[in-house]
Amino acid sequence: MTSFRDFLRQCRRDVIQIFKKQHFSVQHFSNYDAYWHARSTAINAFQRERADIIIDTLRVHRYPPKSLLDIGCGTGEITSLIAQALQIEDVIGVDGASAALAIAKERGVATLQIDFSN
Repeated sequence: MTSFRDFLRQCRRDVIQIFKKQHFSVQHFSNYDAYWHARSTAINAFQRERADIIIDTLRVHRYPPKSLLDIGCGTGEITSLIAQALQIEDVIGVDGASAALAIAKERGVATLQIDFSN
């Protein structure tokens, strides 16, 4: 069984590979919202696969989580999938893109916008 730390390392490697293939960089876009939209479109399938792994990992714990904080939640897709699967009611998503947070709100995630540029 893969450790959670190894899982996170693999996620990071996978995301980096996706960005390299798609040549995504904040400098290619006029603002963070435009960058977020292109990035989230490219990794949608990746998100669903990773959500399933996170859900499976959290289900094996003796005490399931009662709350969920997702920093860099984007549209809240993974956040809402995890919350529904594990029946978590206290869910907060944090991100820098207002367009992403609007979608996360529609998915039932309480949101907080933070400016990550400083």
